[in-house]
Amino acid sequence: MSYYENIIAQTLQIRRKIHQYPELGAAVHQTVGLVGNYLEQLGLDVHHNIGMNGLYADLTVDPRWERIGFRADMDALPIQEKVQHPWQSSRPGIAHLCGHDAHTAMLLGAAAILVDRKQDLRQNIRFIFQPDEENLPGGALPMIADGVLEGLRSILGMHVWPSLKTGTFGICKGPAMAQPDNFEITIKGIGGHAAYPEKCIDPILIAAQFIQNSQSLISRKISAFETAVLSFTKIQAGTTHNVIPEALHLIGTVRTLNSDTKAYLRRALEAQLEALCTLHHASCSFEYVDGHAVTLNNEKLAQNLTALLGKDKVIYPHPPSMAGEDFGYYSQMIPACFVFLGCTAENTEKAAMLHNPYFDLDENCLEVGVDFWIKAALGP
Repeated sequence: MSYYENIIAQTLQIRRKIHQYPELGAAVHQTVGLVGNYLEQLGLDVHHNIGMNGLYADLTVDPRWERIGFRADMDALPIQEKVQHPWQSSRPGIAHLCGHDAHTAMLLGAAAILVDRKQDLRQNIRFIFQPDEENLPGGALPMIADGVLEGLRSILGMHVWPSLKTGTFGICKGPAMAQPDNFEITIKGIGGHAAYPEKCIDPILIAAQFIQNSQSLISRKISAFETAVLSFTKIQAGTTHNVIPEALHLIGTVRTLNSDTKAYLRRALEAQLEALCTLHHASCSFEYVDGHAVTLNNEKLAQNLTALLGKDKVIYPHPPSMAGEDFGYYSQMIPACFVFLGCTAENTEKAAMLHNPYFDLDENCLEVGVDFWIKAALGP
């Protein structure tokens, strides 16, 4: 077995080990230990405790040369896995159902190969391993505060993508992932017996009207050339069948690709809520939380990567995703590109998507991902 084949086999085993022992948010202690030990054994300059339990390692060929950053995320999700494998999650209610185990393993495999091929490099590399990329405030900003972007010319990120076949890539032009804002609403009326609704102010009725009316904001108030998503994800009210509750709690998310659309939807949601509550003589509260920044692909980087990978293997421009994460903060500060890696062997239409209990990537994508990092490091 060649050195390359041995590293690809290691990458597979590392992915399975991380998958078996998933960790949430910034509490990725076991994963960080594995990553740090591996990088130190490669002889790299490893920087520990960056931000909220992140780390990075520098491969320096010539200190006079520019440095590019490669970023992988490490955290899992609070979801019960329903796919059975010998390496399935050993921790109830926690699983790598977004592919971050693969991201970490692929970047480690690439680091090992690039150390071996150091003489072929014409730029220095920083391997970045970040926790907690989706929660607020997220892991990226603390790592930026601790200097992870210092000295970098640009940064690349990669995410497995079930809607693409293994061996193919998706690269967006401009926005790649949305700003994922959240909101929480409380509607307070007057509770009472369900047989006498005329003596009550029903928050459920108000919420139903609000949800219905709000959906027209996207179809009638946002240009067809803009992209936005409004989803209500939780309603909590009441205790039994014969009591109209006094109050109702409602949460949801707004996903947008530009600040003007986001600002309009925020104002419009609050205005509609207040108008409905005034009409029904109810009171309300509206809390809106800004999510992570939009992930922006630098056009030159996107075009260069497309040419490097081969236009026959890349969908460019790929449609942006309305999911979001904190790689966007990197992209707001230095030139960046976020690439989608195909991870489905056969029918992409039937593949379970990310964050699904049945998500299961094709492990052949691991070698494709390792090769992506090597090509990005070596350049044309």
